[in-house]
Amino acid sequence: MRRRYTLKMLLLKRRIISDVSGLAAIEFAMIAPLLMIMLVGVVEISRAISMNRKFSMVTNTVADLVSREENMTAAAVGTINQIVTQIMKPYDSADLNLAIVPVRADPADANNVRVYACLENRPTLNGANEFALNEAYEVPANMLPAGATMIVVEANYQYMPLMMGGLMQPIEWSDRAYRNPRKSCVDFDDTNCVTPVNC
Repeated sequence: MRRRYTLKMLLLKRRIISDVSGLAAIEFAMIAPLLMIMLVGVVEISRAISMNRKFSMVTNTVADLVSREENMTAAAVGTINQIVTQIMKPYDSADLNLAIVPVRADPADANNVRVYACLENRPTLNGANEFALNEAYEVPANMLPAGATMIVVEANYQYMPLMMGGLMQPIEWSDRAYRNPRKSCVDFDDTNCVTPVNC
């Protein structure tokens, strides 16, 4: 009897081991979380790359548009800021901060670079860092010859992942574009590019 019971158990074990029904469901259950993580990762990376390209395009486009002009007013800068929101679509531009910083190197010392235009005529987008008249500004070495002017556009963007927003902190992107004016200078204060004494 004991032998018969052992034989039945042995046959039952062989039948269970050789039974493959439901194996695909178990394998799928094991691999499904990994596939979901990969899908979310691909979507997030694609979105981040697309947003970063638009962000970089915004910085360079603004620098290019401003450097083409001879005169800029607050209204013209406001129009450029509206263009920025259109370029960033379909992404939200509320987390984008942008400032136009016109700088001039001292004619006697190319390393002494200062902002040459008042704040009132170059409003920032979404509260970007403002650089006041005659404030020192650092540019890369040997980029600006003595007495020359340059348009610098500084931009920051708070990238927040779409699907993992609760798990991650926002990622800060920053970009800076440098352009030499097409003419000798871009006049923001209607002073023929002479730095005003005060604003």
